[in-house]
Amino acid sequence: MEIAYNEIVRKIEEEDDYNPRKSGITQADFSMAMFLFIANIGELVAMETDDEVTKLRLAYDLLMQLKDWSMYDLDVCLAYEAMGSDEDADQLLVEIIRKRNDAGDVWDWKKDQKNLEDEAEGNAAYGIEPWYPKSIKALAALSTQYLSVDKLID
Repeated sequence: MEIAYNEIVRKIEEEDDYNPRKSGITQADFSMAMFLFIANIGELVAMETDDEVTKLRLAYDLLMQLKDWSMYDLDVCLAYEAMGSDEDADQLLVEIIRKRNDAGDVWDWKKDQKNLEDEAEGNAAYGIEPWYPKSIKALAALSTQYLSVDKLID
């Protein structure tokens, strides 16, 4: 995981608009770096494979980890604002949740829902809202008998 995190930082520093006079890497930089990987995870989700469940688990885990890396300690970092990449990641995560559910996969989604809700609450204290609202609703929909994810998040 350390290698992947270092890769994100390297990509931030390589960006054409990188400003060496800037006093540090901001949360917006991390969020934008995440955007570079979302397409790759989307390609993974779209791949044809005989083992759909394993593919979706991998994509889900990668995206959840990337989400975590797009945030830093808000008490010590520079400014942050919700970025479009967060919205793209939220939408992709909803797609993966739907597909995992449709494939009959079983995982501790309640823990993931709780973590996202806790992150959303913590981020709100810094004015970062919303935080993965569609994913939170999609995971909450898994607890209903009807599993109507589409109706709950739209």
